[in-house]
Amino acid sequence: MKKRLILIETLHTGTGLEIIKSALTRNIEVYFITAEAYWFEPNVPESIKQAIHVSYVDWSKTTVREQFLKYCENGVKVALFTQRDGFVEAVADVCAEFNLNFQSAEAIQIGRNKQLARQHLANTNVSSPGYYHASTIAQLRKAGEKLSFPIISKPANGSGSKDITLLHNLVDLNALIARTQSEQVNLLLEEFIVGELISVESFTYKGMNHILGCTNRLMTHHPEFIELGYAFPYKLNDNLQAKVEHYTNTVLDKLNYTFGFCHIEFIVGEDDIYLIEVNPRLGGGQLGKLMSNSLQANVYDIMVDALFDDLSDQVNFTTGDAYGCYTIYPTQAGTVKQIHGVEIAKHHPNIEGVISAVSQGDQVTPPTDMLGHAFQVIAKEKTAERALLTAYSAATSISLEVV
Repeated sequence: MKKRLILIETLHTGTGLEIIKSALTRNIEVYFITAEAYWFEPNVPESIKQAIHVSYVDWSKTTVREQFLKYCENGVKVALFTQRDGFVEAVADVCAEFNLNFQSAEAIQIGRNKQLARQHLANTNVSSPGYYHASTIAQLRKAGEKLSFPIISKPANGSGSKDITLLHNLVDLNALIARTQSEQVNLLLEEFIVGELISVESFTYKGMNHILGCTNRLMTHHPEFIELGYAFPYKLNDNLQAKVEHYTNTVLDKLNYTFGFCHIEFIVGEDDIYLIEVNPRLGGGQLGKLMSNSLQANVYDIMVDALFDDLSDQVNFTTGDAYGCYTIYPTQAGTVKQIHGVEIAKHHPNIEGVISAVSQGDQVTPPTDMLGHAFQVIAKEKTAERALLTAYSAATSISLEVV
């Protein structure tokens, strides 16, 4: 039977086209629905453009369901997919309605709502920071009474480490209130847990959870929470590894997570491991590529096969070497005049690739979140710690001259 993948939008991080490539290698028709011609036209290779069907839409005038029905056809097996956070809930609803493989709508709704996730997991043995939800400025003013400083403020919905603020005291809290433009807010305030930020990557298929490994994190200085680097697989000591895997299985089971990749963030604190965030999707950035290399299995191929039920019930993963990625961001706003050191970085020992996101003449700004990177450097080593250090060492060769 002919197969057709309807893909709703994609990512701009260099991995967004991998799902398309995987589908094409399996002779699956790809219908790509996007509102972003400005990105698609200059960034997608001609070979891919010619191999897929592209439809430009205005999402204010159409819906995921409408686009899905438009490309359904008798005698064609159809799958619907997205990697974009802003569309996962709509895609999940359509997949549930038409009995298609995708993460469940309920799991996505709970996972993407940090307050709801905390409530849903409250009666499990999974530890989480103390928290307080504010929906109005008046409630936000009470945060200092509800929690002890320092406090993390973050949007209650969504993911991607956006708009996260560290509040050390009432002065910081009042400054946050002063910056807020509306009386209505949707913020989760939580106790700041000191410790190491990690994530656990998993894949669930036909009711079986596969814990694929942990990813470590290298972050910027406070108060920003911008991810500089990460590596997979990161190995904790045996006791912590067993505990974080037990917590992960508990979260997945409690969410009734029945399909797909999941990326769950924890902090390894002094006295416990604390749940921070549930992302019902594959981890972002270059993590899919790092995992594919380490697991010796293309995670995008696995996802495409699973979408069409072409994946064996017995999914096997073999962990090999570790892979790390270090990200270079612009340090000032302006126009890129020159880029230095890329070839030097490529010839650094154990470098697997240097991925560019900027060119001479581009406009750049320093980051406020994990978007807007300039380069990503990928390294291969025997351990995650070494892989991240090697990627960083090579990345120090690269510099942007911005005017």
